[in-house]
Amino acid sequence: MKRLLIVLGVIAVAGAAFGTASARTDKKSPKRAICHRTASSKNPYVKIRVSAAQLRAHLKHSADIFPAPARCPRTLLTPTSGGTAFRIAMTGDTESPAGDPVGTGTATVRLRAGQGQVCFSFDVQNLTLPAVGAHIHRGAAGASGPIVVGLVAPGSSGASRGCVSAARASVAGILAAPSQYYVNVHTTDFQAGAIRGQLTGTSDADFGRVFTVRLTGAAEGTTGDNDGTGTAVVRIIRAKGDVCFKLSVQNIILPSVGSHIHRGAAGVNGPIVVQFVAPNATGASSGCTHGVATTLIDEILANPANFYVNVHTTDHPGGAVRAQLA
Repeated sequence: MKRLLIVLGVIAVAGAAFGTASARTDKKSPKRAICHRTASSKNPYVKIRVSAAQLRAHLKHSADIFPAPARCPRTLLTPTSGGTAFRIAMTGDTESPAGDPVGTGTATVRLRAGQGQVCFSFDVQNLTLPAVGAHIHRGAAGASGPIVVGLVAPGSSGASRGCVSAARASVAGILAAPSQYYVNVHTTDFQAGAIRGQLTGTSDADFGRVFTVRLTGAAEGTTGDNDGTGTAVVRIIRAKGDVCFKLSVQNIILPSVGSHIHRGAAGVNGPIVVQFVAPNATGASSGCTHGVATTLIDEILANPANFYVNVHTTDHPGGAVRAQLA
C-alpha cells in the first residue's frame, strides 16, 4: 500500500510538471489568427487560429491573409475589385532612359495588406505589340530600380489582366510607400522600358493629345508618290513644349530626305512649322522635337485640320506622302 502511494505521488508530480511545461510551450507559441481563403463565393474568407507550424503552411497560400484584420474581407481580390487600388497613367517620357515617345497606357494595380497577391489590368496604345514584359519596380520618379513583382505583359490587343503571387513583404512595402514604386511595360524596341508610371501622382493629363493618321501619296496631290502609304502618330505635350512622333512608311524611295508638320489645310501646301526625323532605310523614325512654342502648340491643338504631316523623298522632294492631323 505504501509503495502504491509513492508511485501515485510520482505520477502526480510528473503530470503537474508536464502540464506546466505544456502551458509554458503554449505561451511561447500562441496560436495566430488568419483569414483563410475558402471555396465559397459568398464567404470567401474565414477566420481561423493556427499554430506556428500551421501558419508556415498557410503562408504558402498567397490568398490567405496574415495578420488577420478585425473582420475578414467579404470580397475577393481581383483585377476589378477588393483591396487598395492604384490607377496609373504610363508614358514613355517618364522612363529612365526615355522610352517610346508616343506610347501611352493605363494600369490598375490592386493589393491587400497581409495577402501575397497583386491583381492588375493593362490597356496600352501606340507600342510595338505584343509587349515582352511588365513589372512593378522599386524606384522613385526619375530613377530606375529592381523588379519586385512580375506581371503579365500586354498582348497583341494592348490589354492584359490577372493576379500573380507576390511576397507579403513586397506588398507591405508598396502599400506603405506607393510613390516609391512604378509600373512599366517593356517592348522589343524599348527593352529597358517603353512606358512607365509611378503608383501615385500620375494623371491622364500626362498623355497630352495624340493624333494617329494614315499617310498617302494621293493626299499630296499631283506631286505625291501614288504608291506610297504609311502611318504617323503625333503626341503633343503642351506643358513640356514637346511634339513627339513615330512614323512608318512603305512603297516610297528610302531612306527619305525629310519629314515635318506643315501649316496648311487639305490640298494646300504651306510652311514647315515642326521638324521631324526623316524615316530611314527601314521606313521608320521616332523621337521628340523639344522647345516648340506654346503659341504654335495652341494653334495646332485648336485647329489640327489646318496642319499636316508629310515625308519627302529624292524623287518627290515636295512631299511623297501626307496626312492632315484631323
